[in-house]
Amino acid sequence: MRIALLPRAIAVRIASLATGSAVFLPVTSVGWASSDLDLVSVPVVHGVAASTTAVREDSLPIAERSVTPHLLRPQDDAQPAPVKQSTQASQEPAPAGKEPTRADGAENAPLAEEMTPELDEAIQRGFEHLRRIQKVDGSFGQGRFGEHAGITSLAAIALMADGNVPGRGEFGDCVQKALEFVLRHSSETGLIVSDDMHGPMYGHGFATLFLGEVYGMNHEDDRVRDALVRAVQLIVSSQNDEGGWRYNPVPADADVSVTICEIMALRSARNAGIKVPKSTIDDAIRYVR
Repeated sequence: MRIALLPRAIAVRIASLATGSAVFLPVTSVGWASSDLDLVSVPVVHGVAASTTAVREDSLPIAERSVTPHLLRPQDDAQPAPVKQSTQASQEPAPAGKEPTRADGAENAPLAEEMTPELDEAIQRGFEHLRRIQKVDGSFGQGRFGEHAGITSLAAIALMADGNVPGRGEFGDCVQKALEFVLRHSSETGLIVSDDMHGPMYGHGFATLFLGEVYGMNHEDDRVRDALVRAVQLIVSSQNDEGGWRYNPVPADADVSVTICEIMALRSARNAGIKVPKSTIDDAIRYVR
């Protein structure tokens, strides 16, 4: 099963940081590549760098594939390319009838020996910790970020990175509880917001991303589709004239970090079969560039 937008080790680490917990994972060396993706930003979350991308409309997979391909993926070879004595050969066009060489699909294929038994054990401990700290209402979060729809969604996405989905998997019950929490906080306007959220578009973006991943795995829950459609429509309608978004769902100003959250959410929704205007993505890419 391939569901994660992030490699699961990084997903668990980000979720643990977001929930105020400490889950330490062995350090691995990973390089990130992009072919059919337009690089738009490199945000850093508490020291965890993540190359985040937006996809051109003509490179998006058909809706029937539903599961969002990984936005992040390791390169096949992280070693630097050898220095060539002459660039003339590299400037020559590909032979007639032969397509230029491309990387494989946008999938998270671990490097050789990247996943060690120690790393697997650390990830499992992270999952078990998330289960222990999940609240009765299905939410995650502590202190001023308690019962937070965005943090709850990040934690659930980390669990989904290992194949856990509502009703299936060792931690499927945790994902289901998180889903119910997010759905309860989906408003008629489309905004997904809990009482403790300040500057809700961050949390809205993560929650929409989570709903897109869930709907991409199972189209049978109409509640998920309805909440996802409303959430996407709110994102589209609150994009400002520059092509970006900021803390509140009004088309006033924008910054890159919030914009990346919304682009990730729209990518997930589009790959799950939800309509996303091409102009919205084009404007967002123009803003970030």
